[in-house]
Amino acid sequence: MVKFIAYVNGRLIPEDRAVISILDRGFTLADGLFETMTAINENVRYLDRHLDRLVHGCGVMGFELPPRSDVIAILEETLKANQFSLSTIRITVSRGYDYKRGLPVHEKLVPSIIVRVAERVNSFGGEVSLMISDVRRNEGSPLSNLKTLAYADSVFARKVANGLGYDDALMLNNKNRVVCATSSNFFLVRDGLILTPPLSDGALPGIVRSLILCENFSGGINICEKSITPDFNNVDAAFITNVVTGVTNVSHIDGRFIGSDEGLKIVGQLADRYHDDTLDQP
Repeated sequence: MVKFIAYVNGRLIPEDRAVISILDRGFTLADGLFETMTAINENVRYLDRHLDRLVHGCGVMGFELPPRSDVIAILEETLKANQFSLSTIRITVSRGYDYKRGLPVHEKLVPSIIVRVAERVNSFGGEVSLMISDVRRNEGSPLSNLKTLAYADSVFARKVANGLGYDDALMLNNKNRVVCATSSNFFLVRDGLILTPPLSDGALPGIVRSLILCENFSGGINICEKSITPDFNNVDAAFITNVVTGVTNVSHIDGRFIGSDEGLKIVGQLADRYHDDTLDQP
């Protein structure tokens, strides 16, 4: 059995011996944030984008990270301890230990910081089928655009989808607009145009999403942030994105086949570009 080394509040420790307090608010209230990243040796891909998102989220939630240089040093130290050439790395930040019960933040707390590293397996390629879930994203919440620890809705939605034979669930918001899959951003290709839901519909500002929205990454393909209704007639392709699996084609939605030769060509180009970009050294 591989002994992964984790970082927990200032200590490097074998992951199977790593513990946090039962009074940590990340555990009791999902009061925290996380980032999942990929790395080559000790070099985290798109590190600035990840840290910008994490710092922004901590600001909204109202707790402070250590200086950026300290966070980078923690990530590098944990990666070095595990010595994988390709890694998936997750940093979790909670509001920290609170000896009192209830929702109020009773005093200034010291955030908990946990880093877990696993050897990365190239999981790019392939395709997924989606079902439209009954679980809704709350676009009205000020936390809807943050990568918080509160993923029970997504866990439940995917569990139901898997039980019905689908790979993942497509989640709508309270206005019946398409938002995302359970852990990925969602895109459509229609008439040579790529569409993705705006953040105002409750979508997360995904790292791969931000790359695709950059003209120099997408190769001049027209891209638009636009609300999407769950009507998938006349769709040339659909795909989902996250940093671990990259750009993944959606083959079916609620049993309906999605895809045309031209649309699938666009998805393939984006998938290849992300694959190549991710395996290049910074």
